[in-house]
Amino acid sequence: MEPSAARFDHQRALDATDHFAESTGLVCVLIDADGRPLARRSGDDPQQALPCPFCRAFHAATARTVACRDSHLYGAFQSMRFGGRYTYFCPLGLTHVAAPIVVEGRLVASLVLGPILLVDHDDFMSELSVRQGLSPDAIRTIEPAAKRVPVVSTRRTRALSEMLLFTASWISGANVRDLVEEEERLSREARVSDYIHDIKTMGGDSFSLYPAETEGDLLAAIRAGDREGAREVLARLLATIRVSAGSDYDTVKARVLELVVLLSRAAIDGGADAESVFGINYRALTEVDHQSTVEALCDWIAGIAERYVQFVFDVRSAGWSDAVIRASRAMRRRFVEKIGLEDIARDVNLSPAYLSRVFKEEMGIGFSSYLNDLRVDRAKRLLTTTDRPILAISLDVGYSDQSHFSRVFRERTGLSPAKFRTASGLIPANTEEIHD
Repeated sequence: MEPSAARFDHQRALDATDHFAESTGLVCVLIDADGRPLARRSGDDPQQALPCPFCRAFHAATARTVACRDSHLYGAFQSMRFGGRYTYFCPLGLTHVAAPIVVEGRLVASLVLGPILLVDHDDFMSELSVRQGLSPDAIRTIEPAAKRVPVVSTRRTRALSEMLLFTASWISGANVRDLVEEEERLSREARVSDYIHDIKTMGGDSFSLYPAETEGDLLAAIRAGDREGAREVLARLLATIRVSAGSDYDTVKARVLELVVLLSRAAIDGGADAESVFGINYRALTEVDHQSTVEALCDWIAGIAERYVQFVFDVRSAGWSDAVIRASRAMRRRFVEKIGLEDIARDVNLSPAYLSRVFKEEMGIGFSSYLNDLRVDRAKRLLTTTDRPILAISLDVGYSDQSHFSRVFRERTGLSPAKFRTASGLIPANTEEIHD
C-alpha cells in the first residue's frame, strides 16, 4: 500500500461527505484517485452514486453513455491546480464542484458536489435538446429528472465551493488551500525570475520599460476568466515592474494599487459579481500597507488577481456568466413586449455593446436570433393549441408587423404560420394570413 494511501482516513472522509450533503441539502460524493465513487456505508453499492440520476435518465432515453467518471476525475485534478476547488460541468452541462483530498502532497481522493444548475430548468433543457438533438419523446423522458436537479445561484455556488474546500482540508489534516497556494507561489516566482533574466539579458533597466500592451493582455485574460493566461501575463508584468522600479518600494506600491483598480474593472466586465469585487477592493486598501517589501507587494497583487479571475472563471467554467443568465431571464420574461437589446441591457445594468458581445460568445447565437426563437416557440404553441387569428398571435408574441412575423416564422420552421397550423390538424375558420 502507498504511504499516502495508508494515512488516508477512509471513514473520516465518508462521514464528512455525509455531513456536507446533509447540511447543504445537495448531493456530495467521495471519489478515489481513479475517479471511482467510494461507498458511504458497509453494503452500499458505490456505483449507484455515479452516474447521477439525470445521466441515468439520459442514458435510458437515448441509449448513449455519458463519461461521468472522466469528467469528475478531470475536475479533481484541476482542483489541485486552481486554488483547491474547481467548478466545472459534465458532458451534459450539469454543474459540479470538486475539492482535492491531499496526503503527503498527493491526490488520494476528492469531494464532488453536484449536480446543480446555474440556470433555469427550462433554459437548461432547451439548450440540451438542441445540443444533443433530442427527440420529443426523449425530452419527455428526461425532463422529470432535470426538474429534480437543484438550481443554485452563482453566489451560493461560490460559497459552497469554499465550504467544500474547508471540508477537504479537514479530511486531509492540512490546509489544502495553503498547499496549493504555496506551490503556485513557488511556480510564479520561478516564472518571474525567468522573465527578469530575459529582460536584463536584453539590457532593460529603465522604468519606461513598463509595457502598456502587457497590462492590456492581463486585463483581457481577467475578463475572459483565463486563469493560465492571467498567471503567465502577470508574471511577465511583475518582472517588468521589479526590473523597472528596482527596490523603489513606493513606485511599486503605486503601480500595484493602479493594477487593483484596473483588474477589478476587468473582472466586472467579465461578468463577475460587482459586490464581491468591490469587497476585495475595500479590503485591499488596508491590506496593501501590511506588505513591507517589493517581493511581498508582488505576491499580494498576484493573490488579488487570482481572486478576480476566480470570480469570472467560476461562472464561465460552469457555462454562462451572470450577465447572460440575467439577460436570458429578462428576455424570457419580456419577449412578448416590443423590446430590443437596449431594453434588456438596461434591465441588467450593462452596456448594449458588452451584452451583445458576451451573449453571442456564450450562447452561440445573437441577441436578435434568440429573441426571435423565443417568440416563434410561443407562436407555435398558440397556433397548435388555440384558434386565435394569426394577426392576433403575431401581436401576442411581440411582433407589431404580421408580415415580419410570417417571414421570421417561415425562416425558422420552413412553413408559413397558416401552413404550420394546417399541418398540426387545427384549421380554424378565422385563419388569416398576409403572404409576402
